[in-house]
Amino acid sequence: MATLYRTHRPQRFNDVVGQEHVTTTLTNQIRRNRIAHAYLFTGPRGVGKTTTARLLAKAVNAHDPKTGEPDEAAETTQLINQNKLLDLVEIDGASNRRIDEIRSLREHIKYPPNIAKYKVFIIDEVHMLTTEAFNALLKTLEEPPEYVIFILATTELHKLPDTIVSRCQKFDFRLVDTNNLLQRLEYLCKAEGVTIEPPVLHSIIRMSGGSVRDAESILGQLLSLGAKSISEKDAAAYLPQSTRESLVNLWSAFVQQDLAQSLAVIQDMVAQGISMELFFDDWLELLRCVLLLAAGQEPQHITIISSDDWGRMRDDAQKISVDILKYYVTVNLEYRVQLAHTAIPQLPLELAVITCLSNNSKQPPLAGDVVQADATRSKPVVPQSAPAEVEQPKSNKQGLLAAIAKKNAAIAQYLQTADISETTKAMVITVGHAFHYEILKKPTQLESITEVMQKFYKTTKPITVTLNKTSKETSKEVDIASLSAQNLANSFGGAVVE
Repeated sequence: MATLYRTHRPQRFNDVVGQEHVTTTLTNQIRRNRIAHAYLFTGPRGVGKTTTARLLAKAVNAHDPKTGEPDEAAETTQLINQNKLLDLVEIDGASNRRIDEIRSLREHIKYPPNIAKYKVFIIDEVHMLTTEAFNALLKTLEEPPEYVIFILATTELHKLPDTIVSRCQKFDFRLVDTNNLLQRLEYLCKAEGVTIEPPVLHSIIRMSGGSVRDAESILGQLLSLGAKSISEKDAAAYLPQSTRESLVNLWSAFVQQDLAQSLAVIQDMVAQGISMELFFDDWLELLRCVLLLAAGQEPQHITIISSDDWGRMRDDAQKISVDILKYYVTVNLEYRVQLAHTAIPQLPLELAVITCLSNNSKQPPLAGDVVQADATRSKPVVPQSAPAEVEQPKSNKQGLLAAIAKKNAAIAQYLQTADISETTKAMVITVGHAFHYEILKKPTQLESITEVMQKFYKTTKPITVTLNKTSKETSKEVDIASLSAQNLANSFGGAVVE
């Protein structure tokens, strides 16, 4: 059975998926007979570069004068479809990368086309050519015969010499969006006479990463089942386990601030064999959607969960502040990067969950409290008894942290678990981490904190930083790996150097 991307390869520019900015320009050039002698197609793999190159080879030799589309009735078009046109030369730059192959190509160019109007050379993966081969190709690109057209394709534009790029008309191909991919998959299912449940198609789209060829390849695996109707259960043996139910369960535990249940959800995923990489990406996408919603922007084209589940999450999103959601996204992004460097796939996600929920169990970051889904679960915070001369500041701590974060986000982060009190002589910051204490007491940091706190609390009292020596968190050993490079740089007044 032939692969889908071969049997259903687009035969018209209008059929190329998600690259209208390229195909429209090309058809206009063809209709107006303003064809360039060299084109450069760049972009990710599997998005239509080679397909478009072949369509261009057809159209420059025979096309509909009104639309610029290839003339399917023309002899040259028929021969290209059968891979029999001698005037179309396709070269794989990866396996023909030496100067000898380019010299042979230059000899080939000297002879005019056999039956076509133009002799077209398509060089795929052109970035693989050697320096000597590029130099030889450059001489040909400078002044090619009028009957020759070059079409170069590459996934790595940065590896091409500027002298090559400057002699071509460059077209940038893009990853294909969800809507276009969904329409393409639905078209292929209809053409093959197969019905596939929408959640399965959405899973294929997520796994393809915007590549049409990858999406069609995955769909082809499912079609090899030979069934006329394919459900989620049928697809489970061929596709990675669905993350949808786990996403809903983890989100529910997050809203309830239930750390134990959150970790249990992760353990269940491990037992089911769900890809941590796939889940982590979907989890970040879910947090992004909720953050956008909380910020007043309705996210579009949500495919990672059902519309019913999203409806319930929309209600939950109203109970969480934008600042806390920003914190969730930031923490998860930092730990997602570590996934490629650990032998325990679930560990980065577990650390992200513990960081988010452990922090919030003490003090929500930078904003108002997270409201529990069940109001009866909320308990008022009872302040500890303080010495007679100590008073609690009248203004809320979260507003102060937000103000400090505008000047230094790292310092605001260190103050999350700190206690702020007021005596008759000073404003006192009590921290539990020895490392935080060493940072905050530095003159430059203390000066910044003092400026903001005095303005925030409308006081002229000095600001002092003390260490709670009875805290369990006073260990001087600090996990530097758990702190982002930017936070460390901010703390010590430095900068991150790439």
